Parts: sequence; structure tokens; C-alpha cells
Amino acid sequence: MTAIKDELRQLDAARARGEITETELQVAKSKLHDSVEEANLLSETRRPHRRVQPKRPSNAGFWPLLAMGLCGVAMMTLLLGALLGSFTLALTLVLSLAAGVLVLATRQVQSNQ
Repeated sequence: MTAIKDELRQLDAARARGEITETELQVAKSKLHDSVEEANLLSETRRPHRRVQPKRPSNAGFWPLLAMGLCGVAMMTLLLGALLGSFTLALTLVLSLAAGVLVLATRQVQSNQ
């Protein structure tokens, strides 16, 4: 930027001495300004690109997953209740199993972060 200011001063001094005309001064200044604009464009294109963060999965799949889990618990409770003859005992066993799976999944997610 300092070199450009120096060139502008030299052009003004040359005009003051009568070495160049007013038209030539304006043409030289416009060329100089155009070169500055190109330099700005070049520096903008050479900037390092920012790293793009990977998108996190959305929570849109939570509700269908919850519905499938509840259907699975209900089916397991019905099947186990029919085998054991006690739906209360079957529900207790299935919910205990589901709780264990949830704890295991939570630990797995925490260890991956």
C-alpha cells in the first residue's frame, strides 16, 4: 500500500512540474486504482478456506426410534407374559432388560465423544 501512495505522490509531483497533463494524470491514477482492486481480489482468493464442521445428526429420528422401542417392549411383554403366565412378571423383566440396554447405549455414546 505504501508503494501505491508513493506512486500517487510521484504522479502528482510530475503533474506539478508539468511533465504530464491532467488527462494523463487521471489515466495513470485510474490504472493504479484498478491494479489495487485486482490485488484485493487476488488476496481474497488466496485466503485459506475455513474447515467445515461435520453436520451433527438431527433429532428427527428420535420419535420413530422411541415408537419402535415401545412396540418392541410391548411385543416382548406379551410374548413373555404368555409363556410365563404372568404379565406383571413379564413387564418387570422386559423393563429391566430395556433399562440395561439404555444404560449400555448411554455409556457407548459417552465413550465415543
